Formats: sequence, C-alpha cells, structure tokens
Amino acid sequence: MRQRGNVIQRLITHTRKFIVFFLETNTAHGLQYLVLYGLHAVERIVWICCIAIGIFGMISLAQRILYRYQTSPMVVSMDRNMYFWNTSFPSLTLCPHIRIDSVKVDQYIQLHSEKFATNEDAVDFREFIVKLANVTYETFLELPMNRTYGILSEDYLDLIMNLSLPLQFAVSSGTTVPVKLQPTVTETGICVAVNSRMAIYSSREYWKNQRWDLVPLPTLSVIHPLDGEVLSQLNELKSSYDVYFHGYMEVPEISKKRYSFYEAFFTTVELSAQEIFTSSNAKE
Repeated sequence: MRQRGNVIQRLITHTRKFIVFFLETNTAHGLQYLVLYGLHAVERIVWICCIAIGIFGMISLAQRILYRYQTSPMVVSMDRNMYFWNTSFPSLTLCPHIRIDSVKVDQYIQLHSEKFATNEDAVDFREFIVKLANVTYETFLELPMNRTYGILSEDYLDLIMNLSLPLQFAVSSGTTVPVKLQPTVTETGICVAVNSRMAIYSSREYWKNQRWDLVPLPTLSVIHPLDGEVLSQLNELKSSYDVYFHGYMEVPEISKKRYSFYEAFFTTVELSAQEIFTSSNAKE
C-alpha cells in the first residue's frame, strides 16, 4: 500500500510539474500568470476570470460562425486585379414633356382633310394625339376612345413616331467610350435611353421588324473608382423632361423615383454607382 501511495504521489508531482511547465511556456497570453511566482491570490483570480471570459467569447463566436456557415455559406474575397474594379457608367432614360410636333400635326391634318369635317375636329385631333403620345398606365383612362378618326390601334405607335418632335441632344462624358443614345418605348411613352443595353429591345425598329434575336451588345462606358468623380453633361435639350436613373441592364420603372427638369434650367445630379460581379465559376 505504501509503495502504491508513493507511485501515486510521484504521478501527481510529475503531472503538476508538467502543467506548470505547460502554462509557463505556452504562447497563449495570460496562462503564464496563473503559475507565475510572487503573484497575489487576487491577481490570479483576476487572470482566471479574464481567461474564462476569453474562452467563453471564443466558443460563442465559433458557434455563430459555424451556424452561419451551415445556414448560408458564403466566401468573401478581395480581388487584387484593379481592372476588375471597373464599374459601368450609370444609365438613364430621358422622357420629354413635349413629344408632338405641332407643324407635323398641321401637315397631317391637311393631308387627311377628309377625316376632319370641321375645325372642331382638327382641334379635337390635336388634343387626342397629344394625350396619345403622353399616355401611361396612370393616364390611360383619360384617352378619348370614341374619337379615333379612323386610325387603327395597331397604327398608334407609327402615328406617334411620325408626328413626334425629334428629341436630339448632345452628350459630353468623361469616359473614354462615347455614350450611345437609343430611342425606346417605355411605360411613359417615347423616350431616349443613354448607355443602355436593354433599350434596343423596346425600340420601334426592333418591334416593327418582328425580331426575336439578341442584338450585339454595344461597347459599355465604364469608370474606375480611382478616377474619382466623372462628369457627364446633357446639352441642347429643347423642352422639359423626366429622367429615370437605372443600371445598364435595367429598364425604367414608373414606380421608382423620377426626376423632373424644366426647360433652360441647369441641374446637377450626383450618383454613387455600385456593381456586383459574378465570377466565372459561379456563372457556370
């Protein structure tokens, strides 16, 4: 029994020495203070509390990370290739308030005088064509459907395009690629899209030719975060207009905020563009 007791005593002594040596040489901060010679008991208790709080925080954080990985695994990495930081220049759709050319309307009335027996008919037609050119989902019920002057509904778009006021303006941009303009038909009528890859599919020419194919994508204007502020100006606008800002692969929506600008007013709008790119592996 005495020999067995000595073995147990030596085992306890060696175990104690090993634990003390482990705590003294461990690189984890704070553990060496538990066995440091000369410390007061209160100091050891404080260090024990600090170590316990650290271990609790580590386990709690590990559990949260594990739960997040199991429920929504995601890898976030920083791409060091600066050329991948290019962001497409913001797109906009510009819709003028004045869309019908009164001179063209007068010429149309003269060429089709048989449709307008009285001067009142001509006046009503001018009102009709203006409402037709500006019809939206919000104002569709205001369109007089009982007086169509023999014009079929499938010819409305061609009539509006033939009598519309040409929307021409100049675009000066700080990008190296020229900004492209594309006439398009939207929920708010005939507009012009700037730097858009989707507007061509809503254009009159695309519908008129009954096309269903993909159009070769135009060169996109891009900017770089290191370029700082990049300025683009719309000049020579001859009427007031509404503007919808959106991405180059989006179309304007009347449910979103639109900006109205008056004729002969200079207005500055500052935009902060952000883009999310998908890697080739994720696309596949």
